[in-house]
Amino acid sequence: ESISERLEIWLRRRERDEIGSILEEVAGESRAREIAYDLLVKSGRIESWEDRFLLIHGVSTSFPAETAEASKRLGPHPTGGYREDWTGQLTLAIDDDETVEMDDALTVSEDGGDLKIGIHIADVSAFVNKGDALDREALKRTTTIYLPNISVTMFPLRLSTDLASLVSGSPRPAFSIEARFDRDSELVEFRIVRTTVTVTNRLSYEAADRRLQDGDPMLSRLHKLAQHLQTKRSDRGAQTHRRPELKIRVHDGDISLRRVEVETPSRLIVSEMMILANRLAADRAAAIGV
Repeated sequence: ESISERLEIWLRRRERDEIGSILEEVAGESRAREIAYDLLVKSGRIESWEDRFLLIHGVSTSFPAETAEASKRLGPHPTGGYREDWTGQLTLAIDDDETVEMDDALTVSEDGGDLKIGIHIADVSAFVNKGDALDREALKRTTTIYLPNISVTMFPLRLSTDLASLVSGSPRPAFSIEARFDRDSELVEFRIVRTTVTVTNRLSYEAADRRLQDGDPMLSRLHKLAQHLQTKRSDRGAQTHRRPELKIRVHDGDISLRRVEVETPSRLIVSEMMILANRLAADRAAAIGV
């Protein structure tokens, strides 16, 4: 019983233990964790319905009590103060229908013939402080993991799918990059600012493509700019690799599979705006020596 308990802790928490070291010596490092999983299932320490992939890689579907309690204490982040208020602007979020962690949105406006693009990224730092319980757990997890039958979020759901998610109709803190382009779609200037935004329109990729076909002015301007940005990147030597994508889902034992069309106008818009945001943020970081 003691050995089984130590083996389970080694598997679940990835803590160093002589038991695990011995198993790695005998079975090899790449096979040790799979063998540990099989042993623990057969001995009844682990239920067979628990996800094999997650357990073998030491990924927990639940959060430590300290992290869970920290998320419960969070309240809506106050607006105003050092944040610019963008809640009155038409703000668009494009993503898959089933996405619940909405982490980016876009705004478009015209100013004296120039086009102003706002690229808004959900600002989790409004709720998480460096070194606190939420930050430490996120550092361990590094990302949200999406599997066909489950998603394991980097932060507790109260934060990742509610308070820090750019949900429609609710003001949310954002890290925003505002870029100004002239009539030839050339970048004139940009700035980075913390904002409060409210998503007014959430669209799936398919719905956005239909609106583009119908001549939606906002999306059409974004698509034209995205095409221009992609062409300029290609001219500078950038390579674009478009691989077929499959979306696999498992619900109550039923498996669904569909091919995702990656060469669509709406996906081009989102990808090019995200590339632009990262490039401009990197330019600013380089300019100030970060």
